[in-house]
Amino acid sequence: MGTWKNMGGGSSARAIVSIIAKVIGLGVGLVGISRYLIPIITRKIAESQEYLFLFSIGRCFILGALFHRIGFGIEMGTLVAGVTLAGSSYRFEITSRIKPLKDFFIVLFFVLLGSQVNFATMDLSMILPLIVFVIFVLIIKPIITMIILGFLGHARKNNFLTGISLGQISEFSFLIVTMGITA
Repeated sequence: MGTWKNMGGGSSARAIVSIIAKVIGLGVGLVGISRYLIPIITRKIAESQEYLFLFSIGRCFILGALFHRIGFGIEMGTLVAGVTLAGSSYRFEITSRIKPLKDFFIVLFFVLLGSQVNFATMDLSMILPLIVFVIFVLIIKPIITMIILGFLGHARKNNFLTGISLGQISEFSFLIVTMGITA
């Protein structure tokens, strides 16, 4: 949606052609760079784990800024950077170095998300549907999963463990609820 807003005035056909041209240009450019230039650079940089870490983070920032400058979201640029880094022969070294940083920012994200929840504005009419939803997710969903797996012929222990592991609410459901509230 941010891309569509960044196109400015003009016809829809021109905006669509512009987006397609940008996607093709970025795709061809990134494939060429990732296939021919990046392996040469990473071979030299991989001699030092710190340089490899900085190169990976810098690549995410550069692609995020490039995508933002062209009219796409920063998130899209960093996603593409992550995908191209995942194809690197040094992906395991990069992952082991970036994991603590990733975990730190995930904690910050959920603390920020939790700090924005305001229970004072919560209406009493929302409590009953909330309780029903929680009961469904934590009790009914695992039972349904265990029953279905039982019909498929799996062992009772596996049915129980699978049902219990699925009896949770994903953090992404909080994002969907937050987007729904802001919309």
